[in-house]
Amino acid sequence: SEGRAGGVLLPTRALDETGDRTVVWILRGDTAERRAVTVGNRQDSEALITAGLAGGERVIVDPPDTLSDGMAVRDAER
Repeated sequence: SEGRAGGVLLPTRALDETGDRTVVWILRGDTAERRAVTVGNRQDSEALITAGLAGGERVIVDPPDTLSDGMAVRDAER
């Protein structure tokens, strides 16, 4: 995730929106962690996350529907 003044900028395809709640999946070690976030402005294919994430956290983009909290995952960038 890329830190910006006022929040963290993410591709919208990293967001999982269910009802009135928006979450993202982050990589914590070798496991997936579901995290509730607050979305500020959206523009084209990006969203500014204003609460719930810190710059530098690894966000899973295009998470599979089968992903669950605490599931073991592999970092494709390693």
